[in-house]
Amino acid sequence: MQQTQIVHVRPAVHVVMGPDGLLHVGLGGHITVDATSVDFAAAVIDDIGDIATMPDGEVVLAECDAVGRRISIIKPNPPTDPPNGYVEPVDRQAATARGRATGLTREDGDAILGTGAGSDSLVGYDPADWRRAGDTESPLRAQLLLALLRQATVNAKGMDEPTDGRTCLPSRG
Repeated sequence: MQQTQIVHVRPAVHVVMGPDGLLHVGLGGHITVDATSVDFAAAVIDDIGDIATMPDGEVVLAECDAVGRRISIIKPNPPTDPPNGYVEPVDRQAATARGRATGLTREDGDAILGTGAGSDSLVGYDPADWRRAGDTESPLRAQLLLALLRQATVNAKGMDEPTDGRTCLPSRG
């Protein structure tokens, strides 16, 4: 009797442990993953491997490296409730497109405008939260992380346009 085996092949994910104790992903190493929890880090790297197989995933991962800004993926602490992923630019003014309102104001009440210089980003994401139990409408893990990485590249290019007045702080409940 002949057995059929199916092998799923996906691109290798380049990962190295940096001297900073973080996992650096990609050839440029601009995506970093907190390695404090082995389970967390392994799940994030697995999700990045899944992203690399998506139609535009490989392009987004290459763009994360090409923009030259650090994108740090951390497990939210405290955990978001309800579960949520978020992207915080390290420098909101630099992440926002030049001349556009950042959603922040100076002490005198004047709007702080973006410089468009580009910013590193902090991505709060916990793979254990996705897909939400019993919620078939919630995104799959890799889909959510891909969306977060897209926003981080917008921040890195200094092209964010927070015209809805939101601040850079994540919603924690």
